[in-house]
Amino acid sequence: NTRTVQNLKPLSESDMAVIQKAVKTFNEIPLIPCTGCRYCVDGCPQKIQIPAMINFLNDYTKYQNGSGLARSYAMTTGRGGKASDCVECHSCEDHCPQHLKITEYMKKAAALFEG
Repeated sequence: NTRTVQNLKPLSESDMAVIQKAVKTFNEIPLIPCTGCRYCVDGCPQKIQIPAMINFLNDYTKYQNGSGLARSYAMTTGRGGKASDCVECHSCEDHCPQHLKITEYMKKAAALFEG
């Protein structure tokens, strides 16, 4: 490790500009700000893996590749807990520290990955 940084040179201003541009572009992608805390899962009567569903939605937003994600979604929900199983009890939303509209996201995930 020390050998790796022994001759470390700081990034140039142009290198930093490229990095800042990439960060700005990435931050403009409208992702769902789920932290994966799983508080929503504990109270879910359908045992839906909500953070996984939100990750699928975020990946779809980033990559626009529904077919690959549909396969992953099917593997994740093979034993139950599909987004369409949501009964809209809003228990997940009551427990979400990010105050996400989870039931709406479950509808979107069902339409994208089960349809």
